[in-house]
Amino acid sequence: PYKTADIVEPITILNSNKEIAQGEKIAMELRITKYNLYPIASNNTILCDNGRIYVINSIMPKGTTSLPVGTFIRKQESYSLPLDAEPNAHCQFIFQNSYKVNPIRTIIKEWKSEEFKVTEAK
Repeated sequence: PYKTADIVEPITILNSNKEIAQGEKIAMELRITKYNLYPIASNNTILCDNGRIYVINSIMPKGTTSLPVGTFIRKQESYSLPLDAEPNAHCQFIFQNSYKVNPIRTIIKEWKSEEFKVTEAK
């Protein structure tokens, strides 16, 4: 049993009224407990109710890997909603982390945000 990290779900969306405009930063509050300093790889996506899936890259590469072991509340705006996200879609941000806990074992964990609504760019 390897302890990696835990994040309280759903991850809180801080954008006003849980609405995010195309191209706008996604403001989130993460409640993280990190148990060990394992090497980590992240794959982040946005999944929408219209069937669209967006692969998201961080605009600031700082993540839980930069945190020491412990419990934290982290507010971040490290990701932006794609410009081609369809207005009125309801979506969730999904963090997927792969932890290399030893040379032959990787543990994958996934956490989801609250649902948010896509609005047109201003």
